[in-house]
Amino acid sequence: MPDKSCGICEKPFYVKPCRDKTAKFCSPMCHYKHNEGSIGYWRGKKRPELSGNLHPNWRGGRCFDPSTDYVRIYNLKHPYSDCYGYVAEHRLVMEQHLGRLLKVEETVHHINSKRNDNRLSNLMLFPTRGAHSSYHEEKKKQLKTVKKVIIYEERSV
Repeated sequence: MPDKSCGICEKPFYVKPCRDKTAKFCSPMCHYKHNEGSIGYWRGKKRPELSGNLHPNWRGGRCFDPSTDYVRIYNLKHPYSDCYGYVAEHRLVMEQHLGRLLKVEETVHHINSKRNDNRLSNLMLFPTRGAHSSYHEEKKKQLKTVKKVIIYEERSV
Protein backbone atom coordinates (compact mmCIF):
# COMPACT_ATOMS: atom_id res chain seq x y z
CA MET A 1 0.00 0.00 0.00
CA PRO A 2 1.73 3.23 -1.14
CA ASP A 3 2.20 5.97 1.42
CA LYS A 4 3.61 8.85 -0.64
CA SER A 5 3.93 10.06 -4.21
CA CYS A 6 7.30 10.71 -5.87
CA GLY A 7 8.49 14.32 -6.15
CA ILE A 8 9.64 13.78 -9.76
CA CYS A 9 7.42 11.21 -11.50
CA GLU A 10 4.51 11.44 -9.00
CA LYS A 11 4.31 7.63 -8.89
CA PRO A 12 3.00 6.29 -5.52
CA PHE A 13 5.57 4.38 -3.46
CA TYR A 14 5.86 2.56 -0.13
CA VAL A 15 7.75 4.24 2.72
CA LYS A 16 8.91 2.51 5.89
CA PRO A 17 7.70 4.35 9.03
CA CYS A 18 11.26 5.26 10.03
CA ARG A 19 11.73 7.15 6.72
CA ASP A 20 8.29 8.77 6.56
CA LYS A 21 9.54 12.33 7.13
CA THR A 22 12.60 12.17 4.84
CA ALA A 23 11.50 10.06 1.83
CA LYS A 24 10.68 12.17 -1.23
CA PHE A 25 11.43 9.99 -4.23
CA CYS A 26 10.34 6.52 -5.40
CA SER A 27 13.76 5.44 -6.68
CA PRO A 28 17.43 6.43 -6.83
CA MET A 29 16.88 7.46 -10.47
CA CYS A 30 14.26 10.06 -9.47
CA HIS A 31 16.56 11.27 -6.71
CA TYR A 32 19.33 11.54 -9.30
CA LYS A 33 17.07 13.53 -11.67
CA HIS A 34 16.23 15.90 -8.84
CA ASN A 35 19.95 16.57 -8.17
CA GLU A 36 21.18 16.59 -11.79
CA GLY A 37 22.21 20.24 -11.64
CA SER A 38 24.39 19.77 -8.56
CA ILE A 39 28.10 19.74 -9.41
CA GLY A 40 29.80 16.58 -8.17
CA TYR A 41 26.75 15.43 -6.23
CA TRP A 42 27.25 11.75 -7.15
CA ARG A 43 31.04 11.73 -6.69
CA GLY A 44 31.88 8.83 -4.36
CA LYS A 45 28.23 7.75 -4.01
CA LYS A 46 26.24 4.85 -5.42
CA ARG A 47 25.28 5.14 -9.07
CA PRO A 48 21.51 4.61 -9.32
CA GLU A 49 21.77 2.91 -12.71
CA LEU A 50 23.89 0.21 -11.01
CA SER A 51 21.92 -0.35 -7.83
CA GLY A 52 19.76 -3.28 -6.76
CA ASN A 53 19.02 -5.89 -9.41
CA LEU A 54 20.81 -3.80 -12.08
CA HIS A 55 24.17 -4.19 -10.34
CA PRO A 56 26.44 -6.94 -11.77
CA ASN A 57 27.04 -8.35 -8.25
CA TRP A 58 23.30 -8.67 -7.46
CA ARG A 59 22.56 -12.18 -6.18
CA GLY A 60 18.79 -12.05 -6.02
CA GLY A 61 18.64 -10.23 -2.69
CA ARG A 62 20.22 -13.08 -0.73
CA CYS A 63 23.38 -12.41 1.26
CA PHE A 64 25.44 -13.99 4.00
CA ASP A 65 26.24 -11.87 7.05
CA PRO A 66 29.67 -13.04 8.27
CA SER A 67 29.38 -11.21 11.60
CA THR A 68 26.33 -13.28 12.65
CA ASP A 69 26.59 -16.27 10.25
CA TYR A 70 22.94 -15.77 9.22
CA VAL A 71 21.58 -15.72 5.66
CA ARG A 72 19.61 -12.53 5.03
CA ILE A 73 16.96 -11.91 2.37
CA TYR A 74 16.13 -8.53 0.82
CA ASN A 75 12.47 -7.83 1.59
CA LEU A 76 11.90 -4.09 1.95
CA LYS A 77 8.17 -4.41 2.70
CA HIS A 78 8.58 -6.85 5.59
CA PRO A 79 7.57 -5.11 8.85
CA TYR A 80 10.65 -6.42 10.69
CA SER A 81 13.27 -5.74 8.02
CA ASP A 82 16.34 -3.81 9.12
CA CYS A 83 17.21 -0.31 7.87
CA TYR A 84 18.73 -1.84 4.69
CA GLY A 85 15.60 -3.90 3.94
CA TYR A 86 16.98 -7.33 4.95
CA VAL A 87 15.31 -10.04 7.08
CA ALA A 88 16.89 -13.20 8.51
CA GLU A 89 16.00 -16.15 6.23
CA HIS A 90 15.23 -18.56 9.11
CA ARG A 91 12.51 -16.20 10.35
CA LEU A 92 10.99 -15.98 6.85
CA VAL A 93 11.01 -19.78 6.50
CA MET A 94 9.24 -20.19 9.85
CA GLU A 95 6.71 -17.44 8.99
CA GLN A 96 5.93 -19.11 5.69
CA HIS A 97 5.42 -22.47 7.43
CA LEU A 98 3.12 -21.00 10.11
CA GLY A 99 1.28 -18.74 7.67
CA ARG A 100 1.68 -15.67 9.89
CA LEU A 101 4.28 -13.12 10.96
CA LEU A 102 6.43 -14.10 13.91
CA LYS A 103 6.06 -11.99 17.03
CA VAL A 104 9.07 -9.92 18.04
CA GLU A 105 9.62 -12.00 21.17
CA GLU A 106 9.52 -15.36 19.34
CA THR A 107 12.91 -17.00 18.68
CA VAL A 108 13.82 -19.45 15.93
CA HIS A 109 16.43 -22.06 16.96
CA HIS A 110 18.69 -24.01 14.57
CA ILE A 111 18.71 -27.61 15.81
CA ASN A 112 22.12 -28.52 14.32
CA SER A 113 23.62 -25.13 15.34
CA LYS A 114 24.45 -24.24 11.72
CA ARG A 115 22.97 -20.78 11.27
CA ASN A 116 23.02 -20.96 7.49
CA ASP A 117 21.04 -24.26 7.38
CA ASN A 118 17.50 -22.91 7.09
CA ARG A 119 15.61 -26.08 6.21
CA LEU A 120 12.30 -26.29 8.08
CA SER A 121 13.32 -29.66 9.55
CA ASN A 122 16.30 -27.89 11.20
CA LEU A 123 14.27 -25.06 12.76
CA MET A 124 12.47 -24.96 16.11
CA LEU A 125 10.27 -22.09 17.36
CA PHE A 126 10.34 -20.84 20.96
CA PRO A 127 7.73 -18.40 22.31
CA THR A 128 10.32 -16.28 24.17
CA ARG A 129 14.07 -15.80 24.47
CA GLY A 130 13.81 -17.17 28.01
CA ALA A 131 12.32 -20.44 26.78
CA HIS A 132 15.15 -20.68 24.24
CA SER A 133 17.75 -20.11 26.98
CA SER A 134 16.10 -22.74 29.21
CA TYR A 135 16.30 -25.23 26.33
CA HIS A 136 20.07 -24.62 26.03
CA GLU A 137 20.57 -24.92 29.80
CA GLU A 138 18.75 -28.26 29.80
CA LYS A 139 20.93 -29.48 26.92
CA LYS A 140 24.08 -28.48 28.86
CA LYS A 141 22.88 -30.43 31.93
CA GLN A 142 22.20 -33.52 29.82
CA LEU A 143 25.64 -33.27 28.22
CA LYS A 144 27.36 -32.98 31.64
CA THR A 145 25.47 -36.04 32.90
CA VAL A 146 26.52 -38.07 29.87
CA LYS A 147 30.17 -37.00 30.32
CA LYS A 148 30.11 -37.98 34.01
CA VAL A 149 28.69 -41.40 33.19
CA ILE A 150 31.36 -41.99 30.53
CA ILE A 151 34.18 -40.90 32.89
CA TYR A 152 32.78 -43.08 35.72
CA GLU A 153 32.54 -46.13 33.44
CA GLU A 154 36.14 -45.62 32.22
CA ARG A 155 37.46 -45.48 35.82
CA SER A 156 35.58 -48.58 36.96
CA VAL A 157 36.98 -50.69 34.12
